Amino acid sequence: MKKRVYLLLFFVVIVLIPFCYIELKKNSLEKQVEAYLIEDKGYDFQEIQSIEGIFSKLPVWSVCVVFEDESDINYYYQIESGKVFQVREYPRNNVTGSFLNDFIEGRINLIHTENSR
Repeated sequence: MKKRVYLLLFFVVIVLIPFCYIELKKNSLEKQVEAYLIEDKGYDFQEIQSIEGIFSKLPVWSVCVVFEDESDINYYYQIESGKVFQVREYPRNNVTGSFLNDFIEGRINLIHTENSR
């Protein structure tokens, strides 16, 4: 009976450690990008609609930011060697076909695009 409990506990720990690491890493990246936007770029917290850390294929770690005054666009940031920089912007999933076409054609004036790197 004790052997089963230890085995179950072992598998639970094996599953929880990666999950906890990913969540803690995303949270850390979100805080760093939030600090960058507020302290370095001068945004007010109220100007930011959402900040979400993302674990994906490539780039592995990024942060998606949506601004209140431009809620149809996702801005993606990365942190490299302790430096935060914007890597790209892309329309959100809920935009209409005409907005997406205008974005692709470059007819959308993006307010929060940075020239970093």
